[in-house]
Amino acid sequence: MGVLEFRAITIVPAGLRGDGAGFFAGGQFVVRAAFDADDCARYEYRQDIKGTASVHQGVLGAGGPASLGGWLPAGAPRNAGPDFTVPGGLTSSFKEDGEVRGGRVERFGHRRNAAVLRTGLEDRYLSAQRDGCQYRLRDTWGLRGAARPAGLRITIDIIYRGRIIDTADGNRVIRTLHWGVHIDDIIT
Repeated sequence: MGVLEFRAITIVPAGLRGDGAGFFAGGQFVVRAAFDADDCARYEYRQDIKGTASVHQGVLGAGGPASLGGWLPAGAPRNAGPDFTVPGGLTSSFKEDGEVRGGRVERFGHRRNAAVLRTGLEDRYLSAQRDGCQYRLRDTWGLRGAARPAGLRITIDIIYRGRIIDTADGNRVIRTLHWGVHIDDIIT
């Protein structure tokens, strides 16, 4: 009865990677949920997010391998929360997660929305969006930069909260998951 499966799985670990001439500091996870066949349509997924992100230019210390231990700050850190595609940017309080694409806000798990399946992003119910018993989410999260300035320190701390709600019972939350992601690295 109700929720048969509900889990979040990291498939690309949090990290700093090259992205053409720039960088990508982030990762990817999937969420899987399965609902009882007798009443699938009443359940929906919601995802909340909160956290902090900053970029801080610095210099790499001389005389050894480039590492956080040899990094020296230059100037003040900049809040990178507004750079996230989350509606309103990344903030320190939980809010419903989603993306702003083409001036439109897309939120995860809403059955009334069209199913989404594209590179790095999945948000759909199977076998049908309106009443499917399987929910699939793929979320590629992170921060992109157009250049790779040596000595740039990227720090990201995010907490996600996934919730299954019962729409037939006033959107009552019936299951909750929490997971976090963290990056603290420098461009060398």
